[in-house]
Amino acid sequence: MVVNVRYWRKAEIADPAEDQNPEKPRQDKTGKQWNFLVWASYRVSERAQRIFFWDDARAECGVMLLIGKQQTVHVRRLNKLIDKLAADPEFRKQHSRDLRFPIKRHYRDYGAFPEEGPQP
Repeated sequence: MVVNVRYWRKAEIADPAEDQNPEKPRQDKTGKQWNFLVWASYRVSERAQRIFFWDDARAECGVMLLIGKQQTVHVRRLNKLIDKLAADPEFRKQHSRDLRFPIKRHYRDYGAFPEEGPQP
């Protein structure tokens, strides 16, 4: 059994919680805007969280995979990882990967990436 979850929807987030929204765009030092999408998938005993990132031109993009059997990563840690992806070009380079858009269509299922293992 595979369950897919998208954590935050902008319409559901009230103004006071806007700072908790990990999907809000961020800017790096050069002023380039970075976009993010956080997605999680579960399989019987495994979890995969994905932080997709891309610039407005979609010239630079990638995904950070958080795979394990533990609980999902807390929103505070997700925000720190996303802030680091936006600020640190070397960290982004480690997780750089060509992506197909729209992301929701191509990567919604567990096993979409080889590191996650085969789909059930």
